[in-house]
Amino acid sequence: MVRLLAATLLLVCLAMPHLAQDKPAPKVKAADRAKILATKDALRKLAGDLKAAKSVLGSYPDKLDELVKNQLIEKLPKDGWERDFVYATSKSTGYELTSLGADGKPGGEGGDADIVWTEDGLRQTLSAEEAQAQAARRAEQRQQGFKVIALFRMKALAQLALNHRREKSAWPESLDDLKSASQSDHQKLMAACFLDPWGKAFVFKALPNENFAFICYGSDGAEGGSGHAADFTITERDLRDSMRNNEDDWRGFGTNYDWRVEDLAAAVRQYKKANKKLPAELQDLTRGAQRIRNEIPRDAFGNEYLFVVLSDDEFYIISLGSDGRSGGLGDGVDRISPMPGQAIFEEEGGERDLAPAPKPAPENSEENLALVTVAEAQMRDIMNRAGEYQRETKAWPEKLEDLAPRLPGKVVPLDPWDNAYEWELTRNEAGEVTGARVTCRGCDKAAGGERAAADFAINDLGERVELASTPK
Repeated sequence: MVRLLAATLLLVCLAMPHLAQDKPAPKVKAADRAKILATKDALRKLAGDLKAAKSVLGSYPDKLDELVKNQLIEKLPKDGWERDFVYATSKSTGYELTSLGADGKPGGEGGDADIVWTEDGLRQTLSAEEAQAQAARRAEQRQQGFKVIALFRMKALAQLALNHRREKSAWPESLDDLKSASQSDHQKLMAACFLDPWGKAFVFKALPNENFAFICYGSDGAEGGSGHAADFTITERDLRDSMRNNEDDWRGFGTNYDWRVEDLAAAVRQYKKANKKLPAELQDLTRGAQRIRNEIPRDAFGNEYLFVVLSDDEFYIISLGSDGRSGGLGDGVDRISPMPGQAIFEEEGGERDLAPAPKPAPENSEENLALVTVAEAQMRDIMNRAGEYQRETKAWPEKLEDLAPRLPGKVVPLDPWDNAYEWELTRNEAGEVTGARVTCRGCDKAAGGERAAADFAINDLGERVELASTPK
């Protein structure tokens, strides 16, 4: 009995530190969420003002009030809790702009945590445990991404095998029969498809009943195995199903189409053009004075997009579908950009695929989809100014023109398609004004529509609100 009691006490003592480490992160109060968003918006704008000051003064100012003295801004903004930002120049990060959070004190957690902005953008601080967990998650995502890349490379090779069968009335005897001596850009990209992302060659096998299989031996490059080392295949039937889905996607009604994959891939190419290197992670697109995106979206199922870099020039954006795993059927099928075996290159007037799909409708065009992000940034700036107006006057502006003196150039901007934004005061059942929102009607300049033509609003909490599509 004494031994049992001692053992029980020992287990409790050993468990105590573990329980302490598993303490959930403090929740952010609803009242603080909008203030955190307003603080980040103010920091983002102030970062642009500091960049302008550096171009004028030759360096970042020693004090923030120099922005006012040099007539770069009318007055210094405050954070969401109406406190002054803490500012200091830095040799390593250019400068540090800090909001001390809800409690107004250094440090803290949840809503009390400091919000720090530097020349590189919003600073993300991780504990040792969080950094370790993040590294493990990214390593797992990389292996998942490798399998998706392998599957799409195998599909590209399977298409070559079908072409070989049509032309020569026989399946190839080996992978070498599918290789081309041509050195065109397309053939160079196809050459990369003969190896899996782990650097091993795929295996081709002709099967009975006019079928075939391409086999990948997984991360260990050996037959058999489990987990990431498990073998997987692509058959003729898999290829034909994939071709049917791709044709539907080109027509705009494929069940697994996700335009954000293409949009993120375009943003990565834009980042590389500006910075002469690929980003280390997708969040890099939101950082720095020349940020590409305001935020990184999740896929249609709420999952993170995978970002896999194989070399200085080769990368992939991947959605794992509804199941969050590589492979799958229906909603669980994977999406990838750029497509292995195909290339995107720049030409006058934009980007073109070596094997392009039909020209998309306006609501599907890459240009209009990118302009949606521009519209959202304008609308957030409008709502930020409206928030300032409300805090000063204790009432929301009746119309957008009331905000003109506060906006750049003292005019209310049009949306990227030269259409006026719509302003609306939100009311409760008693008819009392409870807030406001600004609405964009999309590229078609009309109510209803989908994707780039879809209507959406930014409300007084800084939230994007998707408006229900209506028939035209």
